[in-house]
Amino acid sequence: MNVLSKLRRRGTSDGYTIPVLTSLLLHGLAVVAMVIVWPGKTEERVRPVPTHIMAKVYVPTPEPVIPKPKPVKKPRQKPVKKPEKKTPVKTPEKKVPVKPVKSDVDRKKALAEQQRREREAEKRRDAEAARQAEEAQRLQEQEMLAALERDQVEQQRIAEQLKTDANVVNGYVALIEQLVRQNWSRPPSARKGMTVKLRVRLTPTGEIVSIETLKGSGNPAFDDSAIRAVQKAAPFRELGQLESRLFESHFRAFNFYFDPQDLLE
Repeated sequence: MNVLSKLRRRGTSDGYTIPVLTSLLLHGLAVVAMVIVWPGKTEERVRPVPTHIMAKVYVPTPEPVIPKPKPVKKPRQKPVKKPEKKTPVKTPEKKVPVKPVKSDVDRKKALAEQQRREREAEKRRDAEAARQAEEAQRLQEQEMLAALERDQVEQQRIAEQLKTDANVVNGYVALIEQLVRQNWSRPPSARKGMTVKLRVRLTPTGEIVSIETLKGSGNPAFDDSAIRAVQKAAPFRELGQLESRLFESHFRAFNFYFDPQDLLE
């Protein structure tokens, strides 16, 4: 009562005494209730252990599980074939033939046979060389005959061409002579035996380029009449139909002999 009275006195003074006392009473009641209400369970848990059994409960600590590494797949390797063992081949030993000892007669026969073969081989070589030389000569003669025949054919062709060209040229020469004679005016002083040699140059179309007196007759009037006759007869248009090679070789520049045959003495 003294304590409560003291506490009451303090509680009236500071205001915390009553709540503290209430809390202590509640805790005390709780402890008493636990001891009174559950006496059987406490006895079951705390049973006396016989003194002759010394046992301890051992709980093993689990070891940490370390994960095993995944196996790495190795690449498949092709099986390597083992080289087959070659059985050594035994080479048969060469047997050296034992040459029989030849007698003098056999040696002479072998020598004679060898000489005979050499003579025959030499004859064959000589015959082959003679045959090749004869063949070469025959081919050479054939080539010479063929070349000669070609030359004859070519000469014949040339001769025929020259003959044809001569006929063509003579025809144009006769035409020019005829035209000049038709255009000649006879001078009073002209006499038989008078001739004049002129050098005439033409174009491919027959026009006169120049006329030159190479050899006169001794009579200027006769010489001038011949030149005038050539000038009047030109141009010689017919020459335009002539082949170029014939014109260049015969009519580009030619000598003209003026020799009238119908002159009186």
